Formats: sequence, C-alpha cells, structure tokens
Amino acid sequence: MVDAATKRKKVYTVLLIVVLATILVKGGLVVRSNVKTPPTHKDYPRWHRIARRALEGKTLADPRGAEAVAIEDHEGEVGFYKLPPAWAIYTALLGLFQVFGAYVYTYYYLSVGCGVLCVFLAMRTIHGRWLPEDPWKCVIPVFFFLPLAVDDLHNGNTSLILLLPLMAGAYLASRGRRVLGALGWGLCAALKAYPAAAVGALLFVRRWRLMLLSVAAALAWTLLIPGLIRGFERTWNDNRAWAERIVMPYLEGKEKTQWDSKAHSVRNQSLWGAVTRFTRPLNAMGEYADEDPIYVNFLSLSSKESTIIFASLVLIAAGITAGVCWRAGPPTGPLTTACDYSLAMTFILLASPLVWTYYLTVLLLPMTLGAEVALRHRKHPLGKMCLWAFVITVPLFFGGLSMWARAFGTLGWIGVLWYVVLLVLRARMSELEGADGPTMANEEARTTNP
Repeated sequence: MVDAATKRKKVYTVLLIVVLATILVKGGLVVRSNVKTPPTHKDYPRWHRIARRALEGKTLADPRGAEAVAIEDHEGEVGFYKLPPAWAIYTALLGLFQVFGAYVYTYYYLSVGCGVLCVFLAMRTIHGRWLPEDPWKCVIPVFFFLPLAVDDLHNGNTSLILLLPLMAGAYLASRGRRVLGALGWGLCAALKAYPAAAVGALLFVRRWRLMLLSVAAALAWTLLIPGLIRGFERTWNDNRAWAERIVMPYLEGKEKTQWDSKAHSVRNQSLWGAVTRFTRPLNAMGEYADEDPIYVNFLSLSSKESTIIFASLVLIAAGITAGVCWRAGPPTGPLTTACDYSLAMTFILLASPLVWTYYLTVLLLPMTLGAEVALRHRKHPLGKMCLWAFVITVPLFFGGLSMWARAFGTLGWIGVLWYVVLLVLRARMSELEGADGPTMANEEARTTNP
C-alpha cells in the first residue's frame, strides 16, 4: 500500500510537470508571435517602448492632459499608455534589451517568476510552510490560478507582477511586519490604479494602520523615489498629466474614446460591467461589432442611473464588510488574518469599473484559504460551504469560454461569490481556529491588532 508521503510526492510531481509544460509551451508561442512583424501581442511592445522612454528621460504621460481625452490616439504612442509613470520608472531596466525578442523572453519569465512566488507566498500565508502536507490544498487553487496566469502571459499584461507585492505585503503583514507589508501594498497601488481599491478596503477590515502606512508608501513610490531618480519637477509634471489624462476623465465620466466599447462589452467582467449590461440597452459584444449582437438588459436606464446602482452596491458591500469585521472582533489566529487580507484583495473585483479576465488572479489567496477550510474541516458547515463554493466556481469559470455567458458576467460573479464566502468565514472563523489547536501556521504566525 502506498504511504502518504509517496502519494504527496506523486501529486506534486504531476503538478510540477503540468505547470512546467504549460509555461514552456506558452513561452515558445509568445516569443514566436512577438518576433514576427507586426507582433501579435500588443502589450509586450507597449511596455518595451515605455521602458525605453524612461531610460531616455522622456515624458511618461501624455502632456496634452485632459485635452487628449477626445483624441483617438494609437497604441504605439505615449498617449495610449495608461499606467502611472511609476510603472515605466521601475521597469525601465528592461528597456536595456534593444533586441525585442530578448525583452519579450525576459518579461515573460519575469512574470512567470512572480506568479510562482505568489503561489508559494499564498501557501506560506495560509499553512505556515511553502507547500502544505496535503497537496490538494495547493492543487485546487493552482487549478484555477494557472489559466488566469496564462491569460496574463498571453499579451504580456501586468497582473502577475502586480500580484507579487500584494501577496508579499499580505504575508509580511500577517507575520507582524506591518511596515514591510505596507511597502508591498503601496508599491502595487503606485504601479497601477486598480489595486488602490485593496488599500482602501483595509479600512473596512479594521486594518487602518496598515492602510495609512500603505498610502504613505504609495506616495513615496509615486513621487519621492522617482523624484530622486528623475527630478521632482519632471516627476510631478508626469503624474499631473497622467491624472488629467486618465484619472479625472473617469471620475467625470468623459473617457469615451478609448474604453467605452470595451468597458461595456463581454471582455469587462466587473460588477460595474454586469450592472451596465443588465440595466442599459447596450450591445454586449461592444468592440466585436461584426458578431451577432447580445442584449441582456432587463431595464433601460440612463448611464447616471446605472452608475448610481453600481455605487450603491459597492457601498453596501463596504458597509457589510465593516459590520462583519467589527462584530467579529480582532483576529483570533492566522486564518482570520488571512481572511482580512483576502477580503481586501477581492474587493478590487467589486469596486473596479474594469476587470479583465487576468484580474481574477487576486483570488489566489482567497481560494487557498477556501481549500484549507474545505479540506481540513470537511464536516463543519464552513468547510461544506467552501467546498460548494469551489463546485459553483467551476461552471462559472468555464462559462467564461462562451461569449453569451460572459455577457452575464460569469467570471465577475466568481469574485462576488468568494467575497460572500470570505464574509461568512470572517464572521465565524473563530469556531475553526478554536477547534484547530496548535498548528505550524499558529506557531509561526504572529497576529497583530489593527
């Protein structure tokens, strides 16, 4: 009869083979598609161009500011570059690769490395070790994470690189190293706008000290360090122009030229996208105008009314989160602490008006926590709840392959589902941690008050 250690080794070996085969095959396809003319995957050349601009000391945001909102620019121009200037500064060294193929290869495997480290950090945060004793506690979250990671690697997007400081910040903060954790969360918010929702959500989960430190860190990563590198006047002008070009138009509802068709289409799996498609008579195919139109609206509201509904839902979610965390009290152990950070990270999927498929990589930590509860506490109601959450996630996950299903926001509802699961876990996690007794995670983790 095969012992547990041998079974564990076999499962991890199979998982390693699957992951390596996927990474190597996808890497070959990505490099091949980008070295041909013109390249197929647009984000790789875009990040290469902006890294070169940073090395050459050129402007990193459209100097036309708000005037450029109504101008149809091209992806090859700096005006189309929508990330904060900090992204270009901190990835500028990749611009040293003048041979584009070498750059693609390096960026691809840099993203792969970030994704692998994120998996290990998730395991370490939940289990107190790099790989859990029960390999299925690793296999289950990786099963959902791997396709999302591959989707990120396909076009050379940024979610895996952004997820690393977020995961590192959660791990360090859960071990009592709040300042180092804040540096990670602040860096993530400085590199791209949408993770800022996670920093804001720290307030709802009673991690207000970490939130304040993360805000200070984000300002340092955005202005102080780039100012020391490029000069404070140039840094300020770049960030001011970026805010006028990107942030303010979104807040004022004026950003129509670049994102309107994509934001309302099946590509956008955000809660806002689903609410918009349900409440306005819009063709869910958006930019896929040559396809048969899909309408899923049951109301015909104005853009303003639709936005009010979405904002109300987000505020309700924030209020419920604050109420649950306040009533449940301070963390009672490492799982409660991990649940707090999982809630903050998942809040990104609720609050962001744009959620592409690869944004769902932030569910790595919540699903790792869910797998731990489902497999460790099979007979407990919370364990059964997490098991059913995974069962429901599977058809929603594969529903993303259908344009018709995506029009209903199937992938976006995964984020909503796991947010509800995390709220229930946060309210009742003390039942599990009190019954667990001492574990490796309990012994290593040092849970601190907010």
